[in-house]
Amino acid sequence: SSSIAATPHYKTVYGNWINQGTRYFSYKIGSGDGVTTKYVFNGVISGAACGSPCGNKGTWYQYIYYTRSSSQQLDYYTCPSGYSLSGSRCYTSTSISATLTYSCPSGWTRSGSTCSKTTTIDATVSYTCPSGYTRSGSKCNKTESQNASVSYYCPNGGDLSGTKCTITQKATESVTYTCPSGYTKNGTSCYKVYDATAKYSCPSGYTLSGSKCTKTTSIDATASYSCPSGYTKNGTKCTKTETQNASSSYTCPNGGTLSGTKCNVSSSYNATPHYKTVYGSWVNQGTRYYTSASAGYGGGTYDTTWLKFEGYISGATCGAPCGNKGVWYKYIYYTRSTSQQLDYYTCPNGGTLSGSKCYTSSSYNATLTYSCPSGWTRSGSTCSKTTTIDATVSYSCPSGYTRSGSKCNKTESQNASVSYTCPNGGTLSGTKCTITKEATKTTDYTCPSGYTLSGKNCVKTYNATPHQGTGSYTCPDGGTLSGSKCTLTKDATVTQGPSTWVCPEGYELLKDGTHRCIRKINATETPVYSYSCPAGYTAEGTGANTKCYKIVHIDGYYCADADATLTDDHKCVKKVPGQLEYYTCPEGYTLSGTKCTKNSVITIDATKTTKTSTSWKYTWSKNSYLEGWEFTGKTKVKTQTYYAGQK
Repeated sequence: SSSIAATPHYKTVYGNWINQGTRYFSYKIGSGDGVTTKYVFNGVISGAACGSPCGNKGTWYQYIYYTRSSSQQLDYYTCPSGYSLSGSRCYTSTSISATLTYSCPSGWTRSGSTCSKTTTIDATVSYTCPSGYTRSGSKCNKTESQNASVSYYCPNGGDLSGTKCTITQKATESVTYTCPSGYTKNGTSCYKVYDATAKYSCPSGYTLSGSKCTKTTSIDATASYSCPSGYTKNGTKCTKTETQNASSSYTCPNGGTLSGTKCNVSSSYNATPHYKTVYGSWVNQGTRYYTSASAGYGGGTYDTTWLKFEGYISGATCGAPCGNKGVWYKYIYYTRSTSQQLDYYTCPNGGTLSGSKCYTSSSYNATLTYSCPSGWTRSGSTCSKTTTIDATVSYSCPSGYTRSGSKCNKTESQNASVSYTCPNGGTLSGTKCTITKEATKTTDYTCPSGYTLSGKNCVKTYNATPHQGTGSYTCPDGGTLSGSKCTLTKDATVTQGPSTWVCPEGYELLKDGTHRCIRKINATETPVYSYSCPAGYTAEGTGANTKCYKIVHIDGYYCADADATLTDDHKCVKKVPGQLEYYTCPEGYTLSGTKCTKNSVITIDATKTTKTSTSWKYTWSKNSYLEGWEFTGKTKVKTQTYYAGQK
């Protein structure tokens, strides 16, 4: 499969109407509606009332002039023939027809589309065979056959399973990694760092005491008490106190993740949704008539009603709705629906927005704790250990020795060799242990339209197409098919007697010395039909229920009005009667030709009224908006269906 960028199509979006001020005309111009400009009739005014814009005389028609902006907005995408649209990309795939193959069960032999199996048993002289077997010499043979299995193929590609074709492709992976509590994520791994445990060791002959190694040499002391350097005499005892800094570590007693000397805590809450108002299309609610030219209202961006001015009309033309007299103003009343649609989310209480959740984080100081090696006593951040030895009465010892009873002891000490281990596993680095494990991999898979996710694959299943054949023959009573003939072979039954060879009724003894009996019967013909459609038609259904249809169109365009004619530029043109013009006079005047007169000498021009005949024409367009036209919501599809013949 492959993809290309889809072709974008745009539509024109119009802004709100903006009042550009008043315009005056010496004649009535109608509504003057345009795409981006329009004139709205605002009444009749005398030139004296109008002033200098109207030349201070005559009768003038007042209009409000409006304009609005327009812009292009993306409407939809299309793809070339043979491609399928997905988002802004066009996808296509190619396939080849599968090859029709026949297969037989284990132990059977295939010949064309037929499977056969021969069972052989030993026979003796004067053998007879059981029913269904044919004797051949000393053998009773029974040949069984069955129809070869029909193979299906997948015309659009995929894997065949029974009569179903399954197309499988890799689903789109979206991989995320998560770590257990207390671990920090690093790419696809998780790690945790903790203090390694110190292990001390001493050379041979030395004794470990905390982080010190001690070796004592004894000689006979003189009769006086004394203590070695570093010890304090207390009666007959010598005492030495050692100190070292306690080991320190940080913990988070109130929960959270330790980072240095800080404990980080995160939390989330639901974000606040905000909605916007979406307006539907304007719906024509019918015509209304008023005696005032200023009855119009609405039609703005945020309005749901609109009384749109459509021009004026005489009461006589309007009829009963207008009282059959006077001049009336015609309006079309429109309404439209509104609905609420989710627009965006906010976090009113602070935090970071992610989807419909707000996430916040805080930290507090971790608790510092101290610990000492076994045998040591902690006081604050210090560890101490007291060593006591016996002193001897009136013994004295050489320099460097300490007396203990009648012995003089010399104690040598050196720093123990220190090594660190990780009791909970991990990798040692200095005095720190780092445990690394694989992060939990969470993979989300998505499939294109028409496919179903199955594990890591996307699967599309459709009906397989049976191979189109001309027919096949089967053997109803078993046997080996050869052309349109079935051959049955059976093992003979052992019977003691003279050396003669006899075959059951309907069988004949072969003369090839194999002592086998052969029975030949006509095979049963099973016709296989296939159905196809003429060029330009599409098949629907299967087997004898197959129907062929095609959509009749002209380059995808047609005219909804049967009286209209489709032009080369995809327009529908309909001829209508010409406009009828007639004249009317104000009350008290008499019409004479195109002039209105009354008993006085004053003569004025008659008011010209034009009666129009309106017809609709529909254009089949892929665009939801076509400049100068109104959306009807109508659709039309012409199809022609007939039954396919047998092939």
